[in-house]
Amino acid sequence: MALNATGHADAKVRLHLVENPSEALEAGMHGSPTILVDGMDPFPNAPDAIWSCRIYRGDSGFEGAPSVAALAALLR
Repeated sequence: MALNATGHADAKVRLHLVENPSEALEAGMHGSPTILVDGMDPFPNAPDAIWSCRIYRGDSGFEGAPSVAALAALLR
């Protein structure tokens, strides 16, 4: 939805299942879920732990993933 809303409908999205802490470290994870854009984590305040759940700040508090609005703002 965020890709379509910002004119990036043709962007390549790759899902990567990480099965252990070693893979998480190699993938550049900062908790789950981690979203990388061009290999970088665009969301500040990533936890130090690579093998943990992650929360994101949203308009209504903390959420388990970035909102569509936050992703769209990032892509603009």
